[in-house]
Amino acid sequence: MSDWSLLIVALLALLGGVGIAYATCRHRPNCPFTAPYLEPDTRVEFKVGNQRFTTLLHSVEGETLWLVPPLRNGLPLSFPQGTAGTLTVALPSGIYSASFQFTERRTRPRSLLGIRLSSAYKHTQRRRDERIPLPDEAQVEILTPQDCWIGWVQDVSRGGMRLVCPVGFPTGASLALLLPSTLAKSDSAERRARVVACERAVHRASYAYIVRLAYIDGSNRA
Repeated sequence: MSDWSLLIVALLALLGGVGIAYATCRHRPNCPFTAPYLEPDTRVEFKVGNQRFTTLLHSVEGETLWLVPPLRNGLPLSFPQGTAGTLTVALPSGIYSASFQFTERRTRPRSLLGIRLSSAYKHTQRRRDERIPLPDEAQVEILTPQDCWIGWVQDVSRGGMRLVCPVGFPTGASLALLLPSTLAKSDSAERRARVVACERAVHRASYAYIVRLAYIDGSNRA
């Protein structure tokens, strides 16, 4: 057998081994072929029963994902060991979701919730209007009939945006937004938007509200 024949046989064997590894691994939780890479402070959402929560990933240790507990009435939530839920992570490459179970809780040096995936990640493409993350979080003025607040933009799309705000707004509320020049064609463009969702969540070193908005003025200036 020639050297070229040996090389071809070796390559085919290697490809076959990779294929078998992929086929046996892809349905397991945290499979390196299908699992997204999650950095600390990645924003995640999880659902337990009919309740949805937004928080941050603190760290990953082996098969355990440590989450910062969401708050309720100013206190960190905890869940009984074995409680099942669904984890969702929105990344530029798409949206990843997987089933999980709560495994343990830490109280020192800080309160953390440990979860372990019970299914492989399911990957779906992002929404029709792609959201563009803004790492510098541009400031936007939020106007209501009574007050004016400052929000920080997390990401934008042709149909809306997501803000971090010091206050919450009821779902369905109509707000006026004064956009900076970096987000609008004019120096101070005003947009009208409807609150799609509002959740209290961890934001950096403190707590705030994550507000999702959909434009209702029929313009695609932002």
